[in-house]
Amino acid sequence: MGGFLDLDFLSAFYLMRFVGLAVFTLMITYAISISPQLGWALVAIAMLPASLYGRSVISADGSALAAAIVVAAVWLRQITSPQPRIPWYLSGWMTLSALTKPTNLAFVLLGLGIPVSRISGRLGAMIVAMLPAICVALLWTYLSGADTAAWRMVEITGQPPVSFDPVVKLAYWFDHPLHFPAAVSASFQGNFVELWRQMIGVLGMFDTVLPTWVYLTLTVLLAASLVTQQTIEVRARTWIALVAAITAVGYVFAVYLVCYLSFTPLDADVVWGVQGRYFVPLLPLLAVVVACISHRVPDERIRAALGISVAVLSGIASIVAILAADWKI
Repeated sequence: MGGFLDLDFLSAFYLMRFVGLAVFTLMITYAISISPQLGWALVAIAMLPASLYGRSVISADGSALAAAIVVAAVWLRQITSPQPRIPWYLSGWMTLSALTKPTNLAFVLLGLGIPVSRISGRLGAMIVAMLPAICVALLWTYLSGADTAAWRMVEITGQPPVSFDPVVKLAYWFDHPLHFPAAVSASFQGNFVELWRQMIGVLGMFDTVLPTWVYLTLTVLLAASLVTQQTIEVRARTWIALVAAITAVGYVFAVYLVCYLSFTPLDADVVWGVQGRYFVPLLPLLAVVVACISHRVPDERIRAALGISVAVLSGIASIVAILAADWKI
């Protein structure tokens, strides 16, 4: 497109950023429009500093979050108002989501919550929703050679490339089955606070940090904005919450597994490369769980005020932090 418009590199670069911002924001807007009960919660998630930054730069983070939000919204819409063609529609979004990042393949687990279809049984609907995403993700992984730019780790550590070969790591894991869970457990210790800050928003190359009070305030506002309610019967809400929680656990497992296979040396005691921004796509699932277990919820005006407050504070704090880091203002 840059060649068609006769743009230089810098102009094409910024055009890509603006197009990405517009497209991913439109995707999130669509998700909000089809899940009005989660609307303000999704606004708060989409306007966090990490979310804003991910959509504003050339990165897979923006597409991964936008696709995750749409998948969660379409899935929830199908359960609350099932339609015959929805499994195919959900399958398309799941496939797109799986292509944004390997870890987003975990969202196919939402297919476990599909109700019985009028066209086929539950098993058929699950296959229609889940299988295409799995096949396309595996095909893409094969065609791309499962390239995760592990050469960076080779240059940083000086270790041989075989130390970061996923096939070799899988074989090592099978020979030492406790190594991966032990490394994950060690990664959590003393690192939770930093992962939380990064999930809210540590921007740039970890050099653009917001004030501590902003992280605390945004956390409180976000948590409050998630308290909404699904107007469906209790049994269905329990099942939805369970499937969303299983998917969230699967997503966390996928993040640590990918980082373990691609970025962690064989002799490491912790999983390398895990960043808080990888967990932002978990938040729509958390919103679904909270909505399904909540009984008393704030008034719509209060939820709107919470979502808008997150957006305003995130925008101002991000701009101030970027100006301070890049322009020394």
